[in-house]
Amino acid sequence: MNERVKETIGRDLSYAFYDVTNYFFEIDFPNGEEDLRKRGVSKEHLTSPITAMGLFIDSKGLPISMSIFPGNTSESLTLQPTMNDVKESYGLGRLVVVADKGVNSSKNIDMIVESGDGFVFSQVLKGKKGKREEKLNKAACSVKNNAYSIKKGVDEYTKESIIDKKTGEVLENTKKRRSVDLEKAEIDAIFDRYFCIITSELDYDERKMRQVYSGLWRIEQSFTVMKSDLYARPVFVSTNEHIRAHFLICFVALLIIRIIQYHMREKALSAERIARALGAATCQVLKGGIVHLDDVGGAIAFQKIRDKKGILVDTLAYSDEDEIALDYELIQDTYGTDCYNIYLRQEVFNKFLKNITL
Repeated sequence: MNERVKETIGRDLSYAFYDVTNYFFEIDFPNGEEDLRKRGVSKEHLTSPITAMGLFIDSKGLPISMSIFPGNTSESLTLQPTMNDVKESYGLGRLVVVADKGVNSSKNIDMIVESGDGFVFSQVLKGKKGKREEKLNKAACSVKNNAYSIKKGVDEYTKESIIDKKTGEVLENTKKRRSVDLEKAEIDAIFDRYFCIITSELDYDERKMRQVYSGLWRIEQSFTVMKSDLYARPVFVSTNEHIRAHFLICFVALLIIRIIQYHMREKALSAERIARALGAATCQVLKGGIVHLDDVGGAIAFQKIRDKKGILVDTLAYSDEDEIALDYELIQDTYGTDCYNIYLRQEVFNKFLKNITL
């Protein structure tokens, strides 16, 4: 599949996007230690066993490869084996990985840099407000009770001063006094709700960093497409082999959808509408080996108007056209095919199919 993508479209692997998601199963408990279905941190906040998927896509938004992990695997631990597998399988040189904070760890950064590759990661500047308030409360209790032994979450917001017991003046070689460091907490609060982008690429300025990182939405959208339009979840197969096969089918379908969208360019339809149009293009084999294409359609389209920029946008008013038929026609035009009102002998139809190329 990768060779076909390279031949027909071309791979742009100047940098690649990586992310991890998980899929839930309709079971209550895993089936043994080797089962890929394990309890973990579900994206849907469910308690069902899950399986994790690591996905690489290129800078054009085309999937490169996927890896399946037990559901209890930490996101940060999935990058190294997946990245090594991708580089080895596809014979890649230097690779710049773009990912969010879930895989941003010192071990991953060390691995990437030591292997001569690069990274663009997001990173939280400071913790959440609620966490800080919890630390401040602990610090206040520690200071009040003089509890030096309580260390967790305390040291960050406590400070020691040396004072004169009579005047309160800060002096040397006198009594130590512990207090809550409110000044530090106020400074940290400035960075609440902010994250930064870090990179190994010294030739990236701030615009390039934002440009590269902003493409990460493509992989997040790919997960959404797989989970909704391609019915990757819930998963009803049980053996590890069948689980991997299930996700391989979903991966292939995602790649086909992305290839169609790539060729449609600015006229690209959503994954849902492409799947709906192609799903409506069904054939019947009649007596005598005649292949008949059923009528493609079945959904009323909305009227379109041009906005202030001259771009066609949908309205809430129905039109007299069929949206599925229009979408199907647009896909046909993209590939220069004429697949309407077919009533052909099977051998002629097979020749017709073989002549459809990218």
